[in-house]
Amino acid sequence: MASCSKHNKQEWLFKSGVYYSNNLFSILVNNRVPSVSLTSILLLLGAVVIFAVMVVAFELALAMKAHSVKEAGSLLGPAILFIIFPALFHK
Repeated sequence: MASCSKHNKQEWLFKSGVYYSNNLFSILVNNRVPSVSLTSILLLLGAVVIFAVMVVAFELALAMKAHSVKEAGSLLGPAILFIIFPALFHK
């Protein structure tokens, strides 16, 4: 397929169904950016803020339960790893 023309590649992709199944590829081929409403942006921002408040409240509760700084560190270290690693590897 390396020697095919651009038209033949697009025709092959269209016939194979990949053209419609992969939205990112469709955006790149058509040079169109999907529209995002203000409502969806605000809802996403609200969800992120609520999640951030929940994480901070969880960490604060663990830190307040600890009897010393060393115990707080040993409690918060793994807790932060359990929160950060899934967020990093989500994409």
